[in-house]
Amino acid sequence: MKTLTALAAHVRTHLNVINVHEHQVNIFMESGQVFDGSYKLTEEGLHIADFQYRIGIHIDDMPALAGGVLLVTLQTFLKTLNPNQLIGQLQFDLAPVSDRLLDVDASVEVSDPLHLQQVEDGRLQINGMRYDFAVDPFNVAKQIDGMLLDVKD
Repeated sequence: MKTLTALAAHVRTHLNVINVHEHQVNIFMESGQVFDGSYKLTEEGLHIADFQYRIGIHIDDMPALAGGVLLVTLQTFLKTLNPNQLIGQLQFDLAPVSDRLLDVDASVEVSDPLHLQQVEDGRLQINGMRYDFAVDPFNVAKQIDGMLLDVKD
């Protein structure tokens, strides 16, 4: 869920240009599937799986005039992903709240590889070797809390 965490950080650093406050934005995982990895050892570690999931973005009461800025903000982030990470196209649903405000729902499907590092006291044993996550990809709440502290500073 590295891509989810990175997208949340990217959006939160651009809140001022989108003209919304942090409490108006919710970024979350909607659904996902896990696919077998190659089980090859790479620079990142043992490629154990690929996690494909949909990232949801909801923004309450966004100024309608900021729609283009939001689109550019999201698209510039998506362009930083390698072709294997971006599974689908960015999708939008807009609901007018007033003549100046919109509720926005956007989503995109991405894929993150899951790698394990060989460590002496790893929690997982594979082929007689001990492995663990270098950074636990499923501990998103802790990662996002850390990002929010950075954004508030």
